[in-house]
Amino acid sequence: YLFKKNKLDTTLAAVNSLVEKYSTLIAYNEMYISLYVLKFNIQWRKNNFNEAVATAQELIKLAEKNKDEAGRI
Repeated sequence: YLFKKNKLDTTLAAVNSLVEKYSTLIAYNEMYISLYVLKFNIQWRKNNFNEAVATAQELIKLAEKNKDEAGRI
């Protein structure tokens, strides 16, 4: 909802909080991919291209670590 309303800073803070909580409580699953893709999209929309690429690389490393082909795509 916040992303669609273009409240990018609020959305990014919420996503970062979710990623932090999620990573300590739940094993890797497709929700990680969704959160990282959303984080990437927010950063891209804010013209933070270096951060967006870093987020994509982080997701790729996480996917490789968990042998997840979908996360690498």
